[in-house]
Amino acid sequence: MYKRSKPEDGREPPRPHVDERDAPVWADGDEDVTPGRNWTLILIFAVVPLVTIIALVLSLLSLFSEIFG
Repeated sequence: MYKRSKPEDGREPPRPHVDERDAPVWADGDEDVTPGRNWTLILIFAVVPLVTIIALVLSLLSLFSEIFG
């Protein structure tokens, strides 16, 4: 028969085993994310390619001016 542990024992009852495949990918606390712009993605996917294109155009202009100028 099951023997109840004493409260002053200090041990917690065993928890049921949770398989990693059954566990949620994110915690419940992550659902309260405030809406808004993600500036990191804006910098990576908008500003960085724009600066790269500008640098490429300036480099090509200086190359052509050296060759043909």
